Amino acid sequence: MPDRRIQEVQFTPDAVFATCDSVEPKTCLSFLEVDRGTETMASPKRAMTDIRQKIISYQFYFRSARYKRYEGIFDCSLRGFRLLFLTHSLGRLTALCQLVQGTPPSDFVWLTECSRLFPDGVSARIWARGGDLQGPAQSILGSLCCRAPLP
Repeated sequence: MPDRRIQEVQFTPDAVFATCDSVEPKTCLSFLEVDRGTETMASPKRAMTDIRQKIISYQFYFRSARYKRYEGIFDCSLRGFRLLFLTHSLGRLTALCQLVQGTPPSDFVWLTECSRLFPDGVSARIWARGGDLQGPAQSILGSLCCRAPLP
């Protein structure tokens, strides 16, 4: 990067997508990280495969507004994004939620597990916003949430 004062952020999400409201001119950008339980939660080396470091990198990406490059791709105006973590078990979900809550600001990080995703669908109230498993489950579509089971 030409400006050395700006920290370089390198990560490759498993998916990037945008949901658009056809009535209101609103678009929500989402980055998906599929956690298979193979990555270290937090290591002293702070490697990029360390989930804590990934979250920190996404926080920097959020603060630096570099996500705005997707405005041209999705032909919209963006005010932020969501980082969605999909994991394979309740135990791993619980551990990830604790990590997310211990790495503020983390309200933009939403988490769920496969056993919730497939019966109810991605748009249902299955997400732990900011790692809050005690609060009510949220939908990435907000008030437009709907149950849409996946095959």
